[in-house]
Amino acid sequence: MLSRWIDSRADVARLRAPFLAAVAAGDVAQVRALLKAGLPPDTPLPDSSRSALQEAAEKGQAQVAGALIDAGATVDWRDQALDTPLIAAAREKQPEAVRVLIEAGADVEAINAKGETALLWAAERDCMPIAQALLSAGAAVDPRMSRRKLTKIRSLIAK
Repeated sequence: MLSRWIDSRADVARLRAPFLAAVAAGDVAQVRALLKAGLPPDTPLPDSSRSALQEAAEKGQAQVAGALIDAGATVDWRDQALDTPLIAAAREKQPEAVRVLIEAGADVEAINAKGETALLWAAERDCMPIAQALLSAGAAVDPRMSRRKLTKIRSLIAK
């Protein structure tokens, strides 16, 4: 819906490509300028259900993610796979983006269409700093994790 609205507005549609390029490149000043020019913070990627915030989180652009959140981006935006920016950041081992999202109130227990959580991805990617941040924020341990992953997570809980 938002994508169609953007495409219907020539003044806003022309900003989409430079905006998404700035998000991917981590150009916070350009992102803020384009948001100020009228581009919605929840601008989706073309031909995708993924948001600019998901893109920033996945690429580890924590400052851009913060700017998008400050501008009103939906922290728990879900794409067609029901991934959230937090799940994307955990899957791609982006601890700073995870921190920004948690601080903004992201749902640490969100589950995507495959039944995956951010904590599951952190364990699968052996990214204990992310796992620890998620656990500290209240994420529950997923019993579907392998015994090795569960052992790692449980050792973090014990600390």
